[in-house]
Amino acid sequence: MWLNDWFVAEIRPMGGAIEYADEMAFQPAIVMVDMQLEQRHQGALPSLRFPGEQGWYFNQGEKAGITDDWFTVAALVAAGH
Repeated sequence: MWLNDWFVAEIRPMGGAIEYADEMAFQPAIVMVDMQLEQRHQGALPSLRFPGEQGWYFNQGEKAGITDDWFTVAALVAAGH
């Protein structure tokens, strides 16, 4: 079983410098449960363990230094090395 935790806001979870003009959907936590093995795995971001987590800054485009060149096959291959 997979559970997603969602909320909608104009500012990212735990506050932050970026405020969005429109409400955005954030997924701050997930829980995976293996019913047969009776095991649970969870992930929660942002958290105080990861201040400034970049994954929460989206739809920033060139403000974040991301251009169309970032998505070329060559750039993706280079990032994988």
